[in-house]
Amino acid sequence: MKMLKHIYELKNTAETLGITFGNFDGVHKGHRDIIGNITSDCRAKKQKLLVVTFTPHPNQVLGGRENFLIFSHQKRKQILASMGVDYLLELQFDLELAKLSAEDFLNQYIFITSVSDNIKTLYLGHDFALGCNKAGDIDFINHYCKNKHAELITHKPFYFDNELVSSTLVRKHIQMGNFCKVRELLEQDFYLSGSVIKGKMRGRQLGFPTANLKLSKSLVCPGMGVYATRVVIGNQSFGAITNVGYNPTFESLKVKSVETYIFNFDEEIYDQKIQLQFIKKIRDEKKFVDGQKLAQQIKMDIKVAHEVLGI
Repeated sequence: MKMLKHIYELKNTAETLGITFGNFDGVHKGHRDIIGNITSDCRAKKQKLLVVTFTPHPNQVLGGRENFLIFSHQKRKQILASMGVDYLLELQFDLELAKLSAEDFLNQYIFITSVSDNIKTLYLGHDFALGCNKAGDIDFINHYCKNKHAELITHKPFYFDNELVSSTLVRKHIQMGNFCKVRELLEQDFYLSGSVIKGKMRGRQLGFPTANLKLSKSLVCPGMGVYATRVVIGNQSFGAITNVGYNPTFESLKVKSVETYIFNFDEEIYDQKIQLQFIKKIRDEKKFVDGQKLAQQIKMDIKVAHEVLGI
């Protein structure tokens, strides 16, 4: 897959193009179904598939959303590349871009003079809209495409287990701790990745030293609770339990923390990057009367996590 900064980079190609737009956050089961169908249609028509997406996510710019993305932009690239996308155009989304009408956006960023004749097909979701205030709906784009001698193909909504699949649905299940459902929707385990930072050493005092993960402000974080998890460090994978929350037994933290006790592991890994895969929620976070009671509960949590992880 070739990365593009501007569609102008395709001006000298003789290739015909099929184009789809979307944020594709998480590249979930619905995205995979649509992109799979588009890829097959492009191959049949001998067209190259160009995916146009945005960074940062428009909701982060327009709504100031934090802890929002399911996966990083780099992970999104990797998944799209594995699905046979030929070109990925990541447009920088800002307030100036948001002010453009649908027609101005298409004229300035997609159907530019030197590439317009190469664009043969647009593939869009049934409820797609673009431009300022999303005024460029399917009817507008259909009329626009006819003037450009391009075909518009719309895709039906995708349902799984009687639910409309969307990134919003995936985020909801992540925050609720429904990781069996999340795994089905993403077709892989949900994970957080980041560097290990020093914490308050409370876990070490209780006999359960934890790795504290530095959280990204961009990525969605599971809701408060204790989880059976796996930790990937380099090429090794370890079973673990993870607490997400505010440490109410000892103090009420103002910022959510992610603390992981890694089984059969005693190395110091400060500043190292780890990947934390969420497998199943064990219980809600709760306040205990003292550290001894918390330690007793942690022992029970570890036993449950071993059963969940099959180790």
